[in-house]
Amino acid sequence: MTIACSTAIGTSRRLPDVLEQIAMLGFDAVEIMCFPGWAHLEPADLVEQGPAITAEVLEVLGALGLQTVGLNTKPSGEVNSSFASDQEQHAREAAALCALAEDLGAAVVTVPAGSLLPGVSAEEAVALSVRALQQWVAAADDHGVRLAIETHQGSLAEQPAEALQLLEAVPGLWITYDPSHYTAAGVPLSASLPLFDRIAHCHLRNARLGCFQERMDRGLLDLDWVLRNLNERGYEGAISIEYLEDFALRDGYNVEFEVAALRQYLLPSA
Repeated sequence: MTIACSTAIGTSRRLPDVLEQIAMLGFDAVEIMCFPGWAHLEPADLVEQGPAITAEVLEVLGALGLQTVGLNTKPSGEVNSSFASDQEQHAREAAALCALAEDLGAAVVTVPAGSLLPGVSAEEAVALSVRALQQWVAAADDHGVRLAIETHQGSLAEQPAEALQLLEAVPGLWITYDPSHYTAAGVPLSASLPLFDRIAHCHLRNARLGCFQERMDRGLLDLDWVLRNLNERGYEGAISIEYLEDFALRDGYNVEFEVAALRQYLLPSA
């Protein structure tokens, strides 16, 4: 398995600076965040300036010797928005993000599964997600990458059974497995076993009940269980260490130290 670092380690900084930080920590693989108004690339900008942005990112990656394993993305609005204007813009952003992934050599584009929406029934929210994710999968197929939804708290894929329903409803859809959200929500990791055959990518950090990010020496996520089950099922994708700078700053610990500690756990001989 490839061990990568997410650019979440430096959400307050420019992408070139974060990529340099990741390389200095000893990584040779990265997952790039493309979240509107947060980090590090704006999906709407990619629609308008995709080739120029891609060229700039490729230049930095090449200079640092980094490969891109995935993009962690969110469109400029809820994935399952009921507004036609959002849906049209999201279709453009899906195409631009998947094109970027192809050009960077990334295997997986991760998007949210969608959420419950004000004034919209739960059934309609799921139907809107299914329709939107079908469009995203089509865009991913056009560019030879996999489209995956993250098992994230507060989303329509929060519970393993909910994620399975979306997988069944959207052929070609994959999972970006993030067990920290299960530990935070008190969901037994064993309940997620039915998802393992559809995992295309993995996010990893320590966690505890009520908090999806915790220091390595305080967290309660069963990392051994996760690695054992990934290995037993022959998982060959990447594990992206995803400690978010914002939460580390809020809770008063060093995000670099936690990323390095988890890397050492995953690669003890490094």
